[in-house]
Amino acid sequence: MKTKILGILVLSIFSLCLVSGVTAADNCIPIQIKEPKEKWRVVCSGEEFHIVLKGNPTTGYEWIADYDPQYIELVNQKYIPNNLNSCGSGGIYIFTFKALKTGNTDIGMKYLRPWENCVPAKEIVYHLKIIKDIHDFK
Repeated sequence: MKTKILGILVLSIFSLCLVSGVTAADNCIPIQIKEPKEKWRVVCSGEEFHIVLKGNPTTGYEWIADYDPQYIELVNQKYIPNNLNSCGSGGIYIFTFKALKTGNTDIGMKYLRPWENCVPAKEIVYHLKIIKDIHDFK
């Protein structure tokens, strides 16, 4: 009888742990909360440049780029895993952009689960100064 009660108690506690885990995911608790980082770059108009970020799509998270298409064009985006023989190992996202015209603009990179309406787990803002050529840099 005591063994049966102990078994039911252990099963109940285990079930509660599973339910609380699901609730935490539904409440959009991100993997990691950090203040947004800022980075500055100078690029020449017509030049292609890359933004490389670590990530792991097996968690459901991915990097999303937010930018002004008048100044920046997204030329390519790809993911390269760290280890092709190991599922879930993570890797890098490579975004290739092209500067279209001179001026100042930002690229916001957000690491999030696209289907959730939550605060991103990570954010980085790239402030760009797009110049005509290297002689315009001051």
